[in-house]
Amino acid sequence: MGYSIEAVLNLTDALVIIVPAILTIFLALRIKNAIGPLRILTTLLALFLVIHGLYHFVEFYNIAYNSVFIGFLGETVIQPLSWMVLVAFSAYYLKRAG
Repeated sequence: MGYSIEAVLNLTDALVIIVPAILTIFLALRIKNAIGPLRILTTLLALFLVIHGLYHFVEFYNIAYNSVFIGFLGETVIQPLSWMVLVAFSAYYLKRAG
């Protein structure tokens, strides 16, 4: 079974996004409490990366297996959630950089 180029690109995007997310989560866990705002920023960034990588994986699954429910879930739940986390990251950054 061959996958379309769009499906392969979404799977590649998911892997390219989730691998740095794992490294970012590790970094967030290693930051000491003395640098609280940096830990929060790193955690928000890692959360965005994980959710956005999940979105690309869901899109791969939707394209490869033509799942209407998974496509709906990706477009109406996961993608808006990733953008909300990115906006929260931006707002917190602007507040702290102030």
